[in-house]
Amino acid sequence: MDKKKAFRLSVVFGLIYFFSTNGMASLPSLAVSYILKDVLKMTASQAAYFSAVTILGWFIKPLWGMISDAFPLFGYRRKSYLIFTAVAGSAIWFALGRIPDAGYTVGFLMAMFILSSLMYSFNDVVCDGLMVQTGKPHGLTGKFQSWQWGAVYGAGIITSLAGGWAAAHLTNQTIFSVNAAFPLIVALLVVFMVTEEKTGSRKESWDKNVA
Repeated sequence: MDKKKAFRLSVVFGLIYFFSTNGMASLPSLAVSYILKDVLKMTASQAAYFSAVTILGWFIKPLWGMISDAFPLFGYRRKSYLIFTAVAGSAIWFALGRIPDAGYTVGFLMAMFILSSLMYSFNDVVCDGLMVQTGKPHGLTGKFQSWQWGAVYGAGIITSLAGGWAAAHLTNQTIFSVNAAFPLIVALLVVFMVTEEKTGSRKESWDKNVA
């Protein structure tokens, strides 16, 4: 792999993690806490239960790897799934940003946050799969991971400084709408900066993976 491609992939992997739930996508956490406690009047234990249920997607991460390996989407095991999950994640936050605080219900928010965790965890698994697939043959996996976690720590500093300010000065709807932009940036990065060879049919992929 030439240096230009390696650098491009390093940037892609770093920015995917930068905009992940460990990074910039954690920006709405204070707004969500406000809605749960002050709008929906949840107790601390109820809010904790709500949070536990809504990270369901992260408990079934191995399933996403099996799906992307066995069932290529439009001929791609990684690129198409990265774009799809990013766009779907953006749509969820955009929908949340269109509803006033009074319109939120426990059931609606739980469904939306479960869907969000499904999309973010799927995106995370596919990103790591692509990282190993492209990095391992060239001994670049460690370099790619360094970019990823450096980006996460950088985003953590930004959200720790900006999260409180956003919660104090912006409406919840604005924060959610801003958060909707992050996955779209990821989708555009993947469209223009990730190349992947098309694989065989879904049946061929399934036979290969279960053999």
